[in-house]
Amino acid sequence: MSSFTGLNIVIKGLYAQQRALDVTGHNIANVNTEGYSRQRAVMETARPMQVLGGKGMLGRGVDVQQIERIRNSFLDVKFWGENTVLGEWSSKSQLLGDIEMVFNEPSDAGLNTVIDRFFSALQDLSNGEKASDLTVRETVRQTAIAFTNSLNNMAAQFEKIQTDANFAIETKVKEINSYAQQISELNRQIMKYELDGSNANDLRDRRNLLVDKLSGIADVRTFEDSDGRFRLSIGGRLLVNHVSYNQLALVERDNIQVPVKNPDVDADGLYEVMWDDGMGFEPKGGELKGLLDIRDSIGSPGTYKGVPFYMERLNYFAAEFARAINDIHTAAYDLVDDGYEEPGGDKVYFFTNDITMDSYSDGPPRTQNPIVGQITAKNITISKEIFEDLNRIAVAASYNTVPGDASKGLEMAGLRHQNVFPTYGTPEDFTKSIIAALGVDRQEAIRMSDNQTILVNQTDTLRMSTSGVSIDEEMANMVKFQHSYNAAARLITAMDEMIDTLVNRMGLVGR
Repeated sequence: MSSFTGLNIVIKGLYAQQRALDVTGHNIANVNTEGYSRQRAVMETARPMQVLGGKGMLGRGVDVQQIERIRNSFLDVKFWGENTVLGEWSSKSQLLGDIEMVFNEPSDAGLNTVIDRFFSALQDLSNGEKASDLTVRETVRQTAIAFTNSLNNMAAQFEKIQTDANFAIETKVKEINSYAQQISELNRQIMKYELDGSNANDLRDRRNLLVDKLSGIADVRTFEDSDGRFRLSIGGRLLVNHVSYNQLALVERDNIQVPVKNPDVDADGLYEVMWDDGMGFEPKGGELKGLLDIRDSIGSPGTYKGVPFYMERLNYFAAEFARAINDIHTAAYDLVDDGYEEPGGDKVYFFTNDITMDSYSDGPPRTQNPIVGQITAKNITISKEIFEDLNRIAVAASYNTVPGDASKGLEMAGLRHQNVFPTYGTPEDFTKSIIAALGVDRQEAIRMSDNQTILVNQTDTLRMSTSGVSIDEEMANMVKFQHSYNAAARLITAMDEMIDTLVNRMGLVGR
């Protein structure tokens, strides 16, 4: 009987080494599989049996207790947290770079250059000898059109950045919903395959990989109880509750009963991100938060400065610049002789928000028409009168001093050095203040993104040092298990010879 017991021990050894070789082969096959965690066959001595006669316990070989997945949960949680921060600052850095491209400063085609050319043309026109020169007046008109076109184009580019961010938000929300569905289905499969005490290692790897990707989009928190029920939350609310899940919804702002966040600057068709039950959703980090901040934030205390902040600044610049020029121009006199002197100037706007509107109603006396609505960077244009007739550019201070007087033109040109913007100073000071604020924000975003990239890579390297597959280590294990298998096979041969002696050779003496 002892020989048969020994044979059983050896067979267990064969099976154990074969299983260990299978696990090693699985590791080697998945060395380049994203998210894969190396596995290990955990061997334990089989339950011994008591030897008759009270002589102790006799071992019964080895059993493979489980296929263990090598994973450090602490490093996973650390990686998810760092990856969330990286996702947020990467989004901000990219979009702020797009905003910098809109301002395009410093350059020969930037806003400051266009403003400088406009003032230079006014300065040239303010020379009394050139006050009636149509060539100089054409230069003033064209530089003014270039100025308004620059503001119009910048506003359009800001709107495009907003709509691009809005599309990216839509894409990220769909990704979150897809990940939630996949994770809940994996939870269902894991629960099914682990009912008998097995480890669904490969399924758990797939789930962890999905959480890795989700952590870059939004802040994730995970919890798995003693019964294996897995829960995941984002933005402080459950997204996945084991085998069930919630969804995020995209609702156009025009379709919900809430005020538009930034009515003066927001593009049409922007989405609000909400839970599917109508509750608000506010991510605490990740790409989604970075996109929402840049798309929506007006830069109020405690918030980030996004497109609405820079658009509001640009609108303020356009409105105040137009007001300062118009205040002088409407009180000046042009070259058109209508037969009577208008008190207080010819009342012709230089800039308006509608090129089809008339600056005044005919008199005498003329009545200045109010500009309907606010002048913004998006709608600023030169007036109808100046667009149609160069002679309507007014630079004279008095009806009686036309055409040689250009003192009002000199006054408009002097705005270059005047505190048009009480808090900021001259027009150039104002634009420089915007660009300086943007530069600080972009540098902060780049610095944070670079720092977080280092932290994420370090954390991931630590994770891989634990869970990653090492070809050298697996090859060494393969040789080790192969020799153990061969030794067990050799032992079977020895057992076979012993049994052959017992069965075929004993009792043959004297025959």
